Amino acid sequence: MAKAYGSILHLYKIARKLVLQNPSDDMSEYHIALLYNALNTTRFSTLQEEQRVHAMLCASLLVEMLDLSNSSV
Repeated sequence: MAKAYGSILHLYKIARKLVLQNPSDDMSEYHIALLYNALNTTRFSTLQEEQRVHAMLCASLLVEMLDLSNSSV
């Protein structure tokens, strides 16, 4: 688990560095992509319930971070 976390942290740092190089970009694009990935993960029938719960938790935290919870659908 520590190795996976380290890999994710490394990718996040690379994405952040790329965003800083281009002032017109922001990290919300990265977070939106993570949100779609987390939501997509919940539909895999091979996952255990705990893994689905983690994906939903991740998605809910990203929605909160992106301040999408008050948007009309």
